[in-house]
Amino acid sequence: MGNRAEILPAFNQTGGTDLTVLFYTGINLYEKREEMMEKTITFFVSRFTPMKLEETITVSRTMKRLTVTSETDWKGYIVIRDEKNRIRLLRMRGYGDEDIVIAGHASHTSPGGVPGPVGAGRWKICLYLLPEFYETIPEGETIPLRIHMTGEKRKLQETMGSKVWVDRHYREQLWLGYYNSKEFYNSQDGWYLAALHTRTRMSGGECTIREAVKGAKKEGIDVYVPTEKNVVATGWKDSSLMTVPGVEISAGGTEFGLIGIDKMPERLEEILETSDTEESRQYLYETVREAVKRGWILNLEHPFRDGDEWDQNVIPVSALTCLDLGESQEEFRKTSAFLDQMWEQGRRIWAVREKGTLVHCEALTPEVFLDNLRKGHIIWAGNRKSELKIRSDGQKYLPGDGLMDQDRKIKIRLYIESAGKPEAVVVHNGKRIQMDIVQTQSGWKGEKEIRFYKGTWNWARVEALHPQKGLLFYSSPVWQGERVPSDERPGIKTPE
Repeated sequence: MGNRAEILPAFNQTGGTDLTVLFYTGINLYEKREEMMEKTITFFVSRFTPMKLEETITVSRTMKRLTVTSETDWKGYIVIRDEKNRIRLLRMRGYGDEDIVIAGHASHTSPGGVPGPVGAGRWKICLYLLPEFYETIPEGETIPLRIHMTGEKRKLQETMGSKVWVDRHYREQLWLGYYNSKEFYNSQDGWYLAALHTRTRMSGGECTIREAVKGAKKEGIDVYVPTEKNVVATGWKDSSLMTVPGVEISAGGTEFGLIGIDKMPERLEEILETSDTEESRQYLYETVREAVKRGWILNLEHPFRDGDEWDQNVIPVSALTCLDLGESQEEFRKTSAFLDQMWEQGRRIWAVREKGTLVHCEALTPEVFLDNLRKGHIIWAGNRKSELKIRSDGQKYLPGDGLMDQDRKIKIRLYIESAGKPEAVVVHNGKRIQMDIVQTQSGWKGEKEIRFYKGTWNWARVEALHPQKGLLFYSSPVWQGERVPSDERPGIKTPE
């Protein structure tokens, strides 16, 4: 039959003939039930079916809601566009509620959805299948993937939350125009605990939004960044926990977080369509460029974890704001060595971790938090009571501070709560200098004095390790002077 389409008569369960089946050989096969409030699309999928499946439906009149269900257990992303080609839902399917609802109010709309009326016109449904779903299809077979749409009201286990960040009055991409970056959460000057890499059932995580908020509060987290995998959160649960929009971009073994986004990345749908192909590299690179242009914070996740590949042609060092230190001691060793190498070249890149990252803010608002994260006012501490004091010429300084160019002495004091004696060092211009550690009533303290010299590039950071427990403390460097990095792409050198 080649690529021609055949229209075949079919019958529904009542014996009617309102069901038409269209067969596209070698590409897809779907069926569509043409009823005013109920429509069904069926894609017939094999291991050779394209990753992107797309169909248009006609909504005959404006409805209060659109409920989408699937009769097939499949994994992938679903994107729904309305009659004006605006995204009304983007989320991963296969986790959480089986029913997905777009309704007039946030309290009745699924996570990843945009609340508002369901307008009359032609709506577009796009599915982006994940590679692991293809592996469940028996070789040589074709299975039906049915998507059922109705105006029926359904009770959801979770909704997008009462804080709506995006509305339907935007262009084709999702814009977070309703997010308030100046909202005030705390007036205290101090260190705030941030969770910079998180995920819910919206993109394959284990917990709901409500459970994520509850768990974060229990852990004492002050700032929560939802970095859903290739999904932009359109709203969140209202609570005392400050939430900052983010997203994790993931394709072809490359993963990086974008923090402080104000819109959906332009190439996100192309990344979904090409995620397991070489073509995705170009879309990833364009997303990195967009992040730099818009001032988003780019956090490269696990750059030296076994099995992960960091392609510096896709994510150049010059685009990085932060590097994740990793969880294992081996990963930390490689990442910290690379960061020190970058600082020796004059590149200011900050170290963070998924949990335990503390950011100093003079008051807590999203705008202030993001500004101080960019400035590197960051420490990682296994115990929140750990404390670092940096003084020079009677002035106090924070990790990440740039100092006026002059000859100076810098006194560094570190306090650590630890059951066993830690090994603490000051890494000064790439050289590791041991701190003298003494025990106190509740922990350990160390002191060291170093010198910065006028007219030269100087930097110093603090690190504390336990022989068995691993990393206890890590600070951003303080720095002085300037060194312009070479335009050449730096090699990744790690100690043997």
